[in-house]
Formats: sequence, C-alpha cells, structure tokens
Amino acid sequence: MSITTICRICEETFRKFSMKSREQVCESCKGTKGKNRYKTMTNRTLEAITIVETMDKEIEKLKLSIDALHSTIAVEVQHQITNGIEPIVEKILDEKISELKGIVISSMTKAQKTQEEIKKLARIVTNQKTSNTKMKNKIQAFEKRLGI
Repeated sequence: MSITTICRICEETFRKFSMKSREQVCESCKGTKGKNRYKTMTNRTLEAITIVETMDKEIEKLKLSIDALHSTIAVEVQHQITNGIEPIVEKILDEKISELKGIVISSMTKAQKTQEEIKKLARIVTNQKTSNTKMKNKIQAFEKRLGI
C-alpha cells in the first residue's frame, strides 16, 4: 500500500492520512460531506457569510440605483410641473397685464380731465383776481370821491 492514491471520482492523485486508510475519494470531492462535522459547520457559516456579504453589496447597488431613480423622478416631476403651470401662469399674467393697461388708460384719461379742469379753474381764478383788483380800484376811486 502507498500513502498516495488516485481519486475514483476526479481521478487525481491525493495523499492519504495513513497507510491503513481505505480512502478512495479526495477531500475536494468529499466536500462538506466529510466525517468532520465541525468542518461542515464552518463551511456552512462561511457560505452564509459570503451570501450575506453579496446581499449587502447588492443592497448598496440597489440603494444607489434607487437614489438615481429618485433624482430622475424629481427632475421629471419638476419639468412636468413647469410645463403644466407655464401656460396657466402666462394666461394669468396676460389677464393681469390687460387689467393693468385698462387701469393705466383710465387713470391717464382721468388725469387729462383733471388737468383740463385745473386749467379752467386757473382761468376762473385769474379772472376773479382781475375782477377783484378792478373792484378794489373802483372802491378806492369811490372813496376818493367821497373823501373818506
């Protein structure tokens, strides 16, 4: 008997632990089904840890993609709101501008009317002043005649 033998599954040469061992399957082919139960549990634990690590990586990737999706959705919603509100705002602005034009036009016509009235009143006042001075002159002339 020799200390090495050929695996009956993978046909590779492997080393036995003793000369008396009747093993014919190598450790890699035995895998987790070997005799050492603690080794089997550590293999399962390592597999679970790698699964959890890969899940953590996938979760991080999903978080990044969700963040990108949220920002894209926010930009698109903003764009849609802007496009939806813009015609409404333009309509309201046009209405307000036309109202403002009407108010400005009416105030200008009122201002012109008041300017014309002020001119008329100024003429009346100047006429009154001249007639008042004429009256004063006549009163003074009358007083001179009377001798007062």
